[in-house]
Amino acid sequence: MSNTAFVTGATGFVGSHLAEALVRRGYDEVRCLVRSRLKWLDGISGITPVRATLGDLEQLWDALSGVTHVYHLGGVTRARDWRTYQENNVRATLSLLGAVAQAAPDTIERVLVTSSLAAVGRCPEDGVATEATELHPVSRYGRSKAQMEQALAERHDMHASFHDQLPITVARPPAVYGPRDRDILDFFKSVDRRVCPVVGSGRLS
Repeated sequence: MSNTAFVTGATGFVGSHLAEALVRRGYDEVRCLVRSRLKWLDGISGITPVRATLGDLEQLWDALSGVTHVYHLGGVTRARDWRTYQENNVRATLSLLGAVAQAAPDTIERVLVTSSLAAVGRCPEDGVATEATELHPVSRYGRSKAQMEQALAERHDMHASFHDQLPITVARPPAVYGPRDRDILDFFKSVDRRVCPVVGSGRLS
């Protein structure tokens, strides 16, 4: 059976490595949602650019037709206001899943939705967090990811929840760094320059 993947966030740090790995693993086609250019993925055989946004439903339906695996890594990690987090991390995710449910109900095998450890917030007193741990995010970014996770279990437009409609796996990766990363690289550059920014009082409690 052929495998066709659809990847959001494919031109980002983690997403570009994932798209390359899927090609190496033998996926017949890896469709990558991009706004303009493919960046690191340009010229790689097996990569198909889908130039659209998660708000372009008609284009999404066409791109998702026949897809077996969806990897949703798109979103924002830094924004100036809550509305931007909510639009990109919550509503965009729901829009994508709605399109998957409509366009690929008979072919979809797995949907991986990327959340974050930031959704959990501070570690419980016993030091162990599980899937059942109550979410207490401490940042706007974490709050948006927690809200996104909770929305997957809720009914939408009188339909069953997305967890009931689709084979969804939610991943909560920690901070990731490596080739092509920029965010954590900036932190290491600050350390190398012996610069230590203090946010607020600098106290954690």
